Amino acid sequence: MSFSGNYHVSDNMGELEVREESLYLSFSYTSARVKEPSRLVIYCGSRSFSVGVPAPEDGYLRLEKRISLSALRSSGFDRIDEARLVPLSQKPDASGKRESALPVSAGKDEYISFVSGGKRVFLPVRRS
Repeated sequence: MSFSGNYHVSDNMGELEVREESLYLSFSYTSARVKEPSRLVIYCGSRSFSVGVPAPEDGYLRLEKRISLSALRSSGFDRIDEARLVPLSQKPDASGKRESALPVSAGKDEYISFVSGGKRVFLPVRRS
């Protein structure tokens, strides 16, 4: 079964293009709408797999990633049913529902960091 195709990301948060490249899947995601730092998660039945965290680039959120087909298949994936952006402050469970993450201790700031355009970028992570 092929994973290749374009997938709508829930809540009008963009499109995910998936291409099979030999032993890998190539994920390409772009979105202009952002509420808070989020991770891109794909679902297959009751299973979820975090693809990664899109990074700001030229006014958009972008994610380019390659994942081995064997890693995805060993996680129980034989297709992609759905793709979602899940706020970093929430954790997706196997049924696709979102449950709150554990609270961060008072007075301790958390950040995610990544390299975008050759520069290190830090985004604060808000916990509710």
